[in-house]
Amino acid sequence: PATNRFHLPMSRTRLHTSLSPDLSAWRLQFMPDGRSLVVGCITSVHIVDSATGEVKREIPDAHHDIVVSIAVAPGGQQMATASFDRTARLWD
Repeated sequence: PATNRFHLPMSRTRLHTSLSPDLSAWRLQFMPDGRSLVVGCITSVHIVDSATGEVKREIPDAHHDIVVSIAVAPGGQQMATASFDRTARLWD
C-alpha cells in the first residue's frame, strides 16, 4: 500500500504512515505521551502511531475546510481542532 512520509527534523527520522498519499498534512501535533501523532489534513483528522505509522483513529469529516490548528489536552483524552471553515471542535 502507498504511504505518506513526514520528516521529523528534530529527530532526523522519517515517519511512514498508511495515510492515503492523496491527503495533505497541514498540521501535526504529538499526543502528550509521545507515542501518537495527530495529523490534520484537508478536512480530516488522523491519530497515527508515531513508531509504526499505523492509523489508530480517523475522523474523516472533521471539518468542511482545511484543518489549521490542533491542540491536545495534557492528559491526551481530549483534543480541539480548528479549521478555515470558521469552526472549532472538541473531540474525546
